[in-house]
Amino acid sequence: MGIEWFRDLSIIIFAVATTVVVIVVAILFFRLYRSAKWVMLELKVASILARDTAEIVHDGVKPLSTILGILQALRGGAGRGSTSEGKHRR
Repeated sequence: MGIEWFRDLSIIIFAVATTVVVIVVAILFFRLYRSAKWVMLELKVASILARDTAEIVHDGVKPLSTILGILQALRGGAGRGSTSEGKHRR
């Protein structure tokens, strides 16, 4: 057996090992893609649910904030009126 035989044997072993590694990495990437695809789908559903919940809360809070704004304006106006009257009485 000459050196050429060992050279060819090492090339064949390297090629087989490289093929096995490429197949294993491809399988791992495919499994990662499938799980990432599932996670992205779940995130999409969760974001839609969060957006819908935020819209419902916004619709419920909007009338309350309007009423509270009017009450604050009335309270502020009543407070200003009483202090201005006190200044004019002196």
